[in-house]
Amino acid sequence: DYRFNNFQQTTGTGWTIAGIVSSQCGVPLKSTTIFDGNMQGEIVKSFLPGAKCLGDILLDNGYKNIFLGGASLYFAGKGKFLSQHGYSELYGKEEWSRIGYKAFNGWGLYDDALFKEAKAKVDVLQKSRQPFNLTLLTVDTHPPEGHISPTCAKQGVTDYKGIVHCTAGLIADFVGYLKKRGYLKNTVVVILGDHLSGQTPVEANLAEAPLRTIYNRFLTPHKLDQNRNRIFHFGIFPSILYAMGFRF
Repeated sequence: DYRFNNFQQTTGTGWTIAGIVSSQCGVPLKSTTIFDGNMQGEIVKSFLPGAKCLGDILLDNGYKNIFLGGASLYFAGKGKFLSQHGYSELYGKEEWSRIGYKAFNGWGLYDDALFKEAKAKVDVLQKSRQPFNLTLLTVDTHPPEGHISPTCAKQGVTDYKGIVHCTAGLIADFVGYLKKRGYLKNTVVVILGDHLSGQTPVEANLAEAPLRTIYNRFLTPHKLDQNRNRIFHFGIFPSILYAMGFRF
């Protein structure tokens, strides 16, 4: 596996939709209206229509793009961006509610349920034999206090540090599931923080760090050449494609 130890945040990348856009399109999310970065995405009809993003390139090469997120697809125009850039199957709070989920946190589906759905989805996708891109977005660590899922509550989690630790465990369990099923032999797994953590109960501790960076990990079935350690969101986009075997 690989990681960039110096993955830094810069202008136009510091909130969720900006982190998604900049890491999937290679450009910062700039404000083109008087509205903030989240509201802007909700009111525009076309979300970066001139950009060629990860989903667009993968769709052109025969991939199916699927997005599973806990929060509403309407927030920040997230669903609009994804559906206009190659994603054909998307799930957010409203979709989970229609499926029958009733237990939600302030944002939407808890992370433990999200990963349960992701396991079922990846099983179906692997059997389909069509190449795919399955993108997940967690919500339980979201500021200001985070959200304690039923799984984390059973583990005795009561505070924000516990939520972060438990969420990391859910991610590790999902990767372990992929490995156990043999999927890592033909699948690239990329684990990313969308941006630096903001106003949370551990904010003071984080402020003491000499250099704050964003978590990232690339798990690949083949060896890669890593030619740098310092990276921004914009470099994640071509790095994902390169890890998948694209050359440019």
